[in-house]
Amino acid sequence: MHFFNVFKHIESVNNEGEQNMENFKLQHKVQLFTQYFGTQTSPEHRLLDLTSEIGELSKEILKQTNYGKHEFTPSDDWSEELGDVFLLSYV
Repeated sequence: MHFFNVFKHIESVNNEGEQNMENFKLQHKVQLFTQYFGTQTSPEHRLLDLTSEIGELSKEILKQTNYGKHEFTPSDDWSEELGDVFLLSYV
């Protein structure tokens, strides 16, 4: 299961109170996800992981655009990398 799948079923909300509750629910889901897959680690290592995922997201943009020669069109790989970045932002 890829991290991006965690985010597919999250609904957007309209007011701040509901948004705070959604953030709490999302953080709880991410916590359960990391516990289930055994990916808990220290904040320092989580930061390194997030930095790595941002690099992978950037690399997908470079690949999709042939290093800026073509217009960027998001691919499935890019969406998965974006999901990884979102997940690690909530851990």
